[in-house]
Amino acid sequence: GKTDGSCVALYGDSYTAFMGHNMGLRFTSLINEEIVKTPFIIDSNYRLNNLKDIAQVRFGFVAIDSNSNLIAWGDNTYGALTNGKSSVYKEPINIMPDKLFKDISCGPTSSLAIDEYGMMWVWGDNSANRLGLKDVEKEIKPVPINNDTDWEKVFALKNNSYGIKKDGSLWAWGYGYLGVGGEESLVTKPTKVKEDGPWKKVHSTDNHTLALKEDGTLW
Repeated sequence: GKTDGSCVALYGDSYTAFMGHNMGLRFTSLINEEIVKTPFIIDSNYRLNNLKDIAQVRFGFVAIDSNSNLIAWGDNTYGALTNGKSSVYKEPINIMPDKLFKDISCGPTSSLAIDEYGMMWVWGDNSANRLGLKDVEKEIKPVPINNDTDWEKVFALKNNSYGIKKDGSLWAWGYGYLGVGGEESLVTKPTKVKEDGPWKKVHSTDNHTLALKEDGTLW
């Protein structure tokens, strides 16, 4: 995955590789490198081997490690890495260490994750209501998006977000043409997309959204 100026790749089954802008990502021999021009395998001492999933904020990363713990590192300017205690985390920190997670997705300045019981947690910048929290400007700590415990997948995008539930239904919130009916608008809480699923994946830009169903059809 990538940010505005850096990227991380899960390399094979065991390793994590980094390349690009090194703001806040001070790994061993990279300590004096502002720009990493070739892929660098991150030292195993940083608990970044065997990651299950990884997502990116503007200059930082949130990941699910091999034990299903949620970890984060990098630039925390917008609160997307959680807890607000530091502007930069040079090494991975645990997020909600008492919980295990199965899915994670990040926009440029926000993060959304689903725990093992199907509850969705959100934090960071809530511009355009991308966190699905009405009348909230910013959350520096993870909070539940609602009380539902049947979330399966989450897709955090620039101005909006989508979630898929266990029954395959697709839900949207944020700003734009979200498929929930009506004109372009601000949707302040998870709202079901009109078209039935089961849905598999979603991608959105500033002007349009693409969604894939389990049967392979693209919408």
